[in-house]
Parts: sequence; C-alpha cells; structure tokens
Amino acid sequence: MIDEYIKQNKIRKIVLILTQACNLSCVYCYEFNKSPKTMSFETAKEIIDSEFNKYGKEILYTIEFFGGEPLLNFELIRNIYDYVSCEYNDYNYRYCLTTNGTLFTNEIKEWFLKRRQEFEFALSLDGTEKLHNLNRPYHDGSGSYKDIDFSFFLDNFDEPRAKMTISKQTLPEYSSGVIHLHKLGFVPIVDMASLANYWTDADLNYFIIETEKLVRYYSDNPDKKIARMLDYDLRRVFIDKNAPFQYCGAGKNMVTYDVDGKWYPCMALSPVSQGKDALKFLNEDFEDFSFDANNKCKKCNLLRLCRSCYASNYNQTKDVQQQSKIQCKINRITIAACAKIQYNRLMKKRLDKHNLLKEHEMLIKSILRIQTVLNNDTFLC
Repeated sequence: MIDEYIKQNKIRKIVLILTQACNLSCVYCYEFNKSPKTMSFETAKEIIDSEFNKYGKEILYTIEFFGGEPLLNFELIRNIYDYVSCEYNDYNYRYCLTTNGTLFTNEIKEWFLKRRQEFEFALSLDGTEKLHNLNRPYHDGSGSYKDIDFSFFLDNFDEPRAKMTISKQTLPEYSSGVIHLHKLGFVPIVDMASLANYWTDADLNYFIIETEKLVRYYSDNPDKKIARMLDYDLRRVFIDKNAPFQYCGAGKNMVTYDVDGKWYPCMALSPVSQGKDALKFLNEDFEDFSFDANNKCKKCNLLRLCRSCYASNYNQTKDVQQQSKIQCKINRITIAACAKIQYNRLMKKRLDKHNLLKEHEMLIKSILRIQTVLNNDTFLC
C-alpha cells in the first residue's frame, strides 16, 4: 500500500520541530541556534488541521517528530497522537521519530510499544562506541553511547534504522562504524556532516580508503542492505540532463514546521539551523528552482545521481544551487563505489550473458555509462 502511494507521488511528509533544545552536544550539529523554545499543542493542532484539510484523504501522511531532541517534549507527542487518532482516524498516516535514544524511560518505551505498528524510528547512532562518543557527547563531554537501549529498537521494530553521520573526527575509521551497525542489526543510513568544505586533501584520502573497505564489505556480503550514502539507483544516469531538476522534495512533498508554526522546506533550512537566514526560505517550495545558465552542475553527466541538496549547498557556499568542490568529489567517489559494489554483486551471481534479466542488463549498461563518465569527465566544480 505504501509503495502505491509512492508510485503515484501521493505522499506528504510533515516534520514537526517539537523543541529547539537538545540534551547532547554533537560535534557536527548543523542546528546552530538551539533554544529552550517548544511547540505548543495548539500550534500542532493548527498544523495538522491545515495539512490534512488541504490535501485530503487520498494522501499518505508521515508525521515526523524532530528537534532538537523530540523526546524532551514527549507529552506533545502523546497529545498529537491522541488528537489525530480522534479527529482523523479515517486518513492514511504514519509516524516517524528521529531521536538520539538517550531519553527512553520505561514509561516512554511502554507507550511506543503499544503503538509499534504506527511508528518507525530513526536512531542517531554513529557507529562503534568510540566513534559515537567522539561525535555525540553530552554537554559535560561524557559519551552517550552507554545510555542507548539498542534492544528496544532491535527487538521490537522491523529493520530498525540507525542514522550515522561522518564527522572530520570519525572519518579515518568510518567504515568500522558502518560495519558495526550492521553487526548490531541496524540498517545504516550514513551521511556526511553538512559542512564538508573544511576537508583537506588528507581527509579526502581517508574517505577514499574507508569507502574502498566498504566496497569490499558489501561485495562480500550481498545480503546486507547498502548504507544510503553508497546506495544509488544507477539507472538515473540515463535521465536527460535537460529534464526539469530538483534536488529533493523539500518544500514540495516535505515541509518542516518550526516551534512557532511557520513552515520551511526542510529542518536544515529552518530557524534552529539557519537563524535569521531562515527567513530567506520561509514558505519556499522550490517549485521554480532552476540552475543559472552558467552553473556547471547543469552540464554534469552525473547530475541525476548527485546527493547534494539545497541545505548542504547553502551551508557550504551560501547558494542553494551551487555545491562546493569537495562535495562534488565526495559525490563522485560514492557513485563510483556504488557502481563497483553492484558490479561485484552481479559477477558473484555468475549470470549467463544469454539469459540476463532485463533489470540486470539495465544495471550493467548504467555501470558502464558511469565508468565512461568518471574516466572522461573532468570535475566541473
């Protein structure tokens, strides 16, 4: 059922920033403007009423609770849940919670377990205990890894996701962190810290070495789901460069409401992240987004695979349509890594070239096309 909504593009993600506060002090956090501000129940009701009444019953809604750390405002989560269950019981919706996992009391766990079919979690977990504590300490500098109840997520939810962020500090060992998450039983969602423009050539070399380790790991373990950073739909390389382009559904299929009820395209462009600069993105849906005529990305043969986004571009270059040179290099490294993994996995299947499935044929053509582009194109940025 969910897949059908996605195919028809009938989805709406409503991100609610329940609080701008957090109990951790992560080294890479892009939310530079935290405060004690919280969303009120009245504001949350107005948002839900507005969204559900505007888009109706033919949409699949994902209500994502975000922060700061949303469990600092757990009472609001309960109130929103009760309100939606009462007022919009015949609508199609699900819940998601992005959390650091350190505030789950027995009462909170019990509440979620009774509603486990309606909730999915994105646990911020940065790999091994060493890497996690380097990245995600408390305000007093002590590590937070020990306070996460992994069994709560692993034992009670299907394919629990762990969101791992690579920082400059953890970069030299990041592959061990990804593999650790797999061994624990999580599905890794791996991303770079949003400010990669401070990387040096040595950092980029670390990234290449560590990424190659993951190429070997995923090639040797074809049963493992590839972490998002290295998982591309390679067929997109054949989309025409002149077709309309948007980085993502920010502002269109996804919208983020700050604690005061005003909306922005995504959490990384909201006031808790951008401060006063967020006013530039108030009510922005990027519907008219297009590259300037002289933007080099417009000519890139890998544009349709690019993992840059409006927010990361703005954070690094102060221009939503211009990515940094280092980001361009990172994207190309990860695209090449995905192509290697997919090729190695195909070869392990010992496919008969006379009996290739259509999907295999297309994948091989995509890999060959990407290899040609990477061999012949110079970096455009």
